[in-house]
Amino acid sequence: MPDLEDLERRVRRAEDQLELLRLEGAYAFLYDSGDGKAWADLFTEDGVYSGRRLAGMGEPNFIQGRANLAKFCETDRVSCVHMLNLPHFSIDGDTATARIHLQHRGKSIDEYGRPVQTQAVGYYDVSYRRTDEGWRIHRRVTTFYDRRVHIAYGYEPAIADLDVPPLPESGEYPYRDSRG
Repeated sequence: MPDLEDLERRVRRAEDQLELLRLEGAYAFLYDSGDGKAWADLFTEDGVYSGRRLAGMGEPNFIQGRANLAKFCETDRVSCVHMLNLPHFSIDGDTATARIHLQHRGKSIDEYGRPVQTQAVGYYDVSYRRTDEGWRIHRRVTTFYDRRVHIAYGYEPAIADLDVPPLPESGEYPYRDSRG
């Protein structure tokens, strides 16, 4: 027969895991719904959402504090859906960490009126803190495994400029490779 102390410890651990799962379920639902305040309330007061910079990437997002987090969610022009896998939690008292694999699909309209579709696969590394409000996200870092952006430029009815530019004074033909 397990002693009462062991039973209390196991029940608390199960309750912690359930609360962290509830928090992660709310994370994707609230962000995708555009409910910035409720989404930001999932973080600690000084909570951070950021991207992870990998070689060849531009500067990633870095958003800190609930007011900034709410603004980040509410101003996202992308209609999206996050599909999160089950987290792999490690709980240590009043702190925890997790890795959560994800898929993301989004669509928007760019500044020229063209449809843009985004697909991403990656994962979140997350740290949590137990607060007076319950478990909250302290830091969340997105790492992309694969990210694709598709822009439909559409049909242009006007004929392209077919004139060949004159040879520059240097006597060398221009060369501009924009395949980046």
